[in-house]
Amino acid sequence: MIHTSSNKLYSLLERSFLVEWLFSFALVLLARLPYLLSNHVYFDGDEAVLGIMARDLINGNGIPIYFYGQQYGFSLFEVFSAAIFIPFLGSGLASLKLGGMLLFSLGIQRLLRVLRKKQLPLISFLLLSLILVTFPTWQVWGTKLRGGYITAFVGLTLVVEQLILSDQWNRKNWMAVSIISAVIFVSQPIFLLVLIPLLIQRAFKMNRKDFILTLATGLIVLVLLRLPAYQNTISWKPPGLGSLNLDTISSYFFKGFWSHFTGYFSYSDIYEIPVLVKTGAMIFFGFMCMILGYSIFKGPTSYRKSLLLLLIGASLSAISAVIFGIAGGRYFIPFYTGWMIILVVIAVQHGSLMRIRTQVVILALLLISLVPTTTGYDRYVSFWLAPEVNDMAAITELKTTLEDRGIKNAFVSEWQVFWQLNYLGNEDMNFRHFLMEDRVQRFVDGVNSCYLDEDCPIALTGSLWPLYDMQNVAGWDTRIERVNDRFYLMENPEDIFLEVGKFELPESVPDQLSGLNK
Repeated sequence: MIHTSSNKLYSLLERSFLVEWLFSFALVLLARLPYLLSNHVYFDGDEAVLGIMARDLINGNGIPIYFYGQQYGFSLFEVFSAAIFIPFLGSGLASLKLGGMLLFSLGIQRLLRVLRKKQLPLISFLLLSLILVTFPTWQVWGTKLRGGYITAFVGLTLVVEQLILSDQWNRKNWMAVSIISAVIFVSQPIFLLVLIPLLIQRAFKMNRKDFILTLATGLIVLVLLRLPAYQNTISWKPPGLGSLNLDTISSYFFKGFWSHFTGYFSYSDIYEIPVLVKTGAMIFFGFMCMILGYSIFKGPTSYRKSLLLLLIGASLSAISAVIFGIAGGRYFIPFYTGWMIILVVIAVQHGSLMRIRTQVVILALLLISLVPTTTGYDRYVSFWLAPEVNDMAAITELKTTLEDRGIKNAFVSEWQVFWQLNYLGNEDMNFRHFLMEDRVQRFVDGVNSCYLDEDCPIALTGSLWPLYDMQNVAGWDTRIERVNDRFYLMENPEDIFLEVGKFELPESVPDQLSGLNK
């Protein structure tokens, strides 16, 4: 029996899909307040590109489907999510972060729907809801729109919903799962590996006609989704295959295990984890391992099989990430997400394993162990950023300084910053790195056009590191000014600085681009 309070809450959530989504969004937002209100809440270069894509959608410059500059990373839903907020909040941090959390909360909403449909007692429902929204791996990444990761997570939860709520799938279920799987595959394919063993197990129950129809549907949708990718210019290619041995497993997986689990990583780097964050994460993961072990050894046969297949799927995703041969915590997100799904499966099967009181105690311990981890994200600092500097305030000051000087075009010596400035510039400004081609070519062309026009004020800017030996050129110290503790600015830079800084300088630009965005 469910208590009256449970009935009231569940009745409220059942009123509409939007009510349940809003409830999930509120939980996701509250759980991230320590990070969102800190001095180090930040958007990286990839998030900035996604913001530019969303702005292009709003301005009628096409419908961006794949991440700019590459032919992988289905990003359509992320583009729409950011585009909801930009018209109201502008091209800034809030639009990106709220867009990320809105889409991420849709995946949380599907998991909470599973818990509600399985009639979990209210206290268990609330405890597990808080655990899901504070899951360490997604604390920061649940705010990041950066090329299909959150889309793949939402797709994963949709399939999990089908797996848990429908013991027997009919043709309609299979068609839905095949379409969702195609979306996951074009977004971030490693996520799909988490559920592949469970899907194969269920596929053995299909009749031949349904199997052929399902496979054909998935392939057709996959082809249709892939076709728009080839309209994108290739600037970045996915990593190639590497080797699978003890050395690569150790260096890519185990060495950065806790950084990857807590989200303390960047592209190929891991950050120092605050002691409280790491301690809480270790206790939490240790609890999960014990609960999983108990459930596998004590649970009914069908239940044990499901957990083992999920564990195998999560492990396959980790192995696949290692095979890519590139250090990058984002490739291990599916592995830890598999553990999140395992917790949901264990919770909905509690009746055959443990009393409600026992489950409540276990969930309470899990949640308590996450408290230091969750609250510790106010100290989430990238290793290249100064802990004493407010990251967004610093780059905003740089952009404002450029505007105050009447500078709308600049060469930028740091590869992250020029994307960030292009997003913040809201199409009124152009910034480029040392390359002549980039993910968004119009910004490069705008700077080149200004460089070749003697009447167009231009600048050289970037972080105080790296400087590519420009600081060794005579006159550097007298020509630059420090905007703050992180950035520098040089107005109307001489070519010698740009050449030493590895900038490829234009000799001409097409006639139709002359005078672009001056």
